[in-house]
Amino acid sequence: MEMDKKTLLTAGAALIVGLLLGNAASRDADEMPGRIAAAIDGAAAPVAGLAGSVEAVRGDVAALDARLAALEAAVAGTTTSAEAAASAEGEATRGAVSAEAAATREAVAAAAAAVGALAARIEERHAAMMQRRAEHQAMMQKFMAEHPGAMLPGMGMMQGMKGMAGMAAAPAAPDAPKGASAGETVLLEGGAIRVFISAVDAGGRTARVAINGVEPAELDVYGSGIAVSVDGRTCRVRLDAIDRGHVQVSADCDG
Repeated sequence: MEMDKKTLLTAGAALIVGLLLGNAASRDADEMPGRIAAAIDGAAAPVAGLAGSVEAVRGDVAALDARLAALEAAVAGTTTSAEAAASAEGEATRGAVSAEAAATREAVAAAAAAVGALAARIEERHAAMMQRRAEHQAMMQKFMAEHPGAMLPGMGMMQGMKGMAGMAAAPAAPDAPKGASAGETVLLEGGAIRVFISAVDAGGRTARVAINGVEPAELDVYGSGIAVSVDGRTCRVRLDAIDRGHVQVSADCDG
């Protein structure tokens, strides 16, 4: 803006000088003052317009400064309000948390007191029960010392019940297995038939035997048996049953 002002002033001065020179060469001296005045007015008009523009710009700048100041004040006010609101909300939250913590502590203290009171009552009852038990035992011991062999009411029934319980709990003794085991000899028909048991297979329901010293043979529970001759008679030795590793054998003779 300062450079434009200088340019206009320079142009006006040059115009005035040119007019002066032109007028100096003119023969009509009477017209020179009027021309000089017109030239000065023509040069002053742009300068006056330039001054008005400068003042207008200054006014705009002042208005802009005022708006910036108002904006800064508004921002500062908003920040202050936000900080105040945040502080107030924080205080309210801390107050609520503190109140809730206080209530929780009170509830815990009340529960602890209730538990302590209950424990005290239980301990009192237990002590009273133990006292009564000790007194009852002392009374029983005194009675038994004064009356040897005597029975207090209910003792006979209790002892009878204990005996019955012991009998019920005792398992019955298993029966002994029937028959002969491996290594034993069974005598049949008055000893005329000797059956030596050499091996027993309970799973297979068979037994290996030697009859009257003859070569061992196998008897089967479900078989027909082994035929032997005894005093002119024919006898058939059979395996009747196997009981826990023991065999039961028999002989059928004709005539």
